[in-house]
Amino acid sequence: MSNPQYNIPLGGSSQGYGAPYANFTGTIGQSIRPFPQYDYIADDCCLENLGHSSYHALVASLVRSFRNGLNLQASYTWSKLLTDADSLIPFSYTNNNQREQAEYSSNLKGDKAVGVQDLRNQLSLSYLYQLPFGQNRRWLNQSRALDLLVGGWEIGAIQRYSSGQPIDFGCASGIPYYQNCITFNAGPASNGATSFASAAYRAKKNGPSVFNGESWFKPAYRVAGTNGAADPGVPMSDAAFVDQNREGVGWARPFSSNCGTPAAPCSFAPFSLGNLARVTEAITGPLYLAEDVSLMKDFRVREKMTFQLKGEAFDLFNRHRMALPDLSPGDSAQATGFGIPTGTDYGPRNLQISGRFTF
Repeated sequence: MSNPQYNIPLGGSSQGYGAPYANFTGTIGQSIRPFPQYDYIADDCCLENLGHSSYHALVASLVRSFRNGLNLQASYTWSKLLTDADSLIPFSYTNNNQREQAEYSSNLKGDKAVGVQDLRNQLSLSYLYQLPFGQNRRWLNQSRALDLLVGGWEIGAIQRYSSGQPIDFGCASGIPYYQNCITFNAGPASNGATSFASAAYRAKKNGPSVFNGESWFKPAYRVAGTNGAADPGVPMSDAAFVDQNREGVGWARPFSSNCGTPAAPCSFAPFSLGNLARVTEAITGPLYLAEDVSLMKDFRVREKMTFQLKGEAFDLFNRHRMALPDLSPGDSAQATGFGIPTGTDYGPRNLQISGRFTF
């Protein structure tokens, strides 16, 4: 491949051939980048103040102040976050070290997609209820012994439920001297970039894990023998992802759409950007379901001294949510490869009992 202006290999030196600026010392390939003074152009790293986002939401809430021993707050949010630049913040569902660069460096609108922090539905509940037993309560209020046993108890809880978050995939092989980390092309098994979930994930979102070796996602196209002589590869008809710029034996050129059968074989042109969205909502992570409950009682020791006994259960129903798995479709040679979760980011149940004197 040669540069039509200089007619020398792209990897050659630019010195003496009209460098883009006086002190440029890079290659000809580097000199024809949109911004030759820069190499790796990222759009979402390290909480930088660039990019554009829009957030729209509908919020409904209910608040009940203490009445008849009950205090309640409930809220529901329906929302959508669109952005061309997510941030790498320290939270598992937004911390994908394989996230693609800004593919459209001169037009960031091309990177516009839902954000990885998009939570379409959220429901939150918090409440405290004074059980109606014992002294100064409605029932069983005449006996000192009953008051010590059943009086003064309060139950409280915080419950949160939210949708799973969208997922981004990277990195496909880049274009020489342009981008090193770009999106994949949608393979035939993705049904037009609308279906990426594996059968195991569709059956039970928290089922696939490192213990059973099952992946969240359908696989990427892989030539037989990629991981050794015994590797059968992944046929194009079963592939949801295609690394369109990957070189090697068996990778046909150029690209043809709506392919994947013997009657319509697939091929892919090198040095092109992928057609997957930067972040896709065609598949999301598992739901977030959390319940934390407390039970407490105040014992009157003296006129100005109270002892509180409190029991708490975090993740009361012992739910768990798998942490974000490997999101690089090309990682196929390892047991903890593409789409296989290796841990959880919520759970298991934790119980604790505490006591406190107030005086």
